[in-house]
Amino acid sequence: MAAALNASSGGETSPIGDAAERWLQGDANTLTRDELAELRLAKPRAADAQRLGQNLLLSLVQFLPETGAYGLTLLVDEVENLFQIRQGRAKNKLLAAMRILVDAPTGVPGGLPLFGVFSATPDVLEDLRQYPAVAQRLAVRGAPFGEGNDLAVQLPLKAVQGQEDLLEGIGARLIDVGALALGVDFDVELQERNARRLARVAAQRSLDVDARRLFVKTWVSLLDLQASTRQRDFPEGELADRYRGSFDSLEQAEGEGFEP
Repeated sequence: MAAALNASSGGETSPIGDAAERWLQGDANTLTRDELAELRLAKPRAADAQRLGQNLLLSLVQFLPETGAYGLTLLVDEVENLFQIRQGRAKNKLLAAMRILVDAPTGVPGGLPLFGVFSATPDVLEDLRQYPAVAQRLAVRGAPFGEGNDLAVQLPLKAVQGQEDLLEGIGARLIDVGALALGVDFDVELQERNARRLARVAAQRSLDVDARRLFVKTWVSLLDLQASTRQRDFPEGELADRYRGSFDSLEQAEGEGFEP
């Protein structure tokens, strides 16, 4: 970490700083023997990779406050595994991971400042009953959120905002993000119409996968398509076909296996 920070603070590219960053990113196999020797590091064994990753993450969480940062937001996105997660062993791994993160603040010497949020589909919540250790930790005690308890452990997203309004808002925000990422000046008024229609399509369909994730995947692909062709109004029928296509592309990943 020190080598990487020293290199970045100098304003110039440093070979050893680049090597340090690659090692921290998990690309230890790209370092030469001389780079490893100068950094006094070794290539981690495959058997130690998981434990090393956990230790590095905990070290980063504890290190960040010393830099003046307010905290760390860590997003673990497994959208490609939405279908496999229904399998028994895979779902047990997911629930076990939830328990580990819930226990992390008190499971590390000195404690760990950690605020965790899990986004789970209804079937995962139902299966909590099969994993009492997690069910106890995430149980709603007293009044639920819908009855005014803002500190309830479980917060149903459908109680926050209407699905269609929420998706439309996400779509509008992503127009600016897409313009920055793709270097395209999108016709905001036209794209907001497209986002509104796609939100209506997504809200009207009850596919097995979370509509928000499918909406984002479909909408991003549409913005990318228009960046390389031309901007146009998409009729609702075509949007429905494209939305279904995003669903099918995720489903095709079912046989690839689940990685915790």
